[in-house]
Amino acid sequence: MPDFDVKIVSGATVREWGDERANPLPSRPHLRFVGKVGTQIVAHAVYDGEEAPSDVTMTPGLFYSDMGEWPLPHGPPTVGVDTGYSSILWFTPPVAGHYLWVIRRIGGGAIGVHLDVEAA
Repeated sequence: MPDFDVKIVSGATVREWGDERANPLPSRPHLRFVGKVGTQIVAHAVYDGEEAPSDVTMTPGLFYSDMGEWPLPHGPPTVGVDTGYSSILWFTPPVAGHYLWVIRRIGGGAIGVHLDVEAA
């Protein structure tokens, strides 16, 4: 169980999944993140109630991320963090498709963020 949360702050919006056949409870719609090709997607980790804390306050576990899924035959996109703020993470999707962005904290678990990226 992760000891942090993740907040998408730019580059992707939340949309309702539109297939009623996939949802037996219409009163609780399925939601998904949707981004655009070439638009940077930024996430903030939230640790101990603080959004995007500095690395100085994160001792001993810093954040890092990688791609668990990305559109083939392309390789995974480059993921990055801000200097001194591993809790500010970003990537720019190069092609349309489905991505699974896995954000981790050393000793603190992981959260997978599913994103559907559309052509610009």
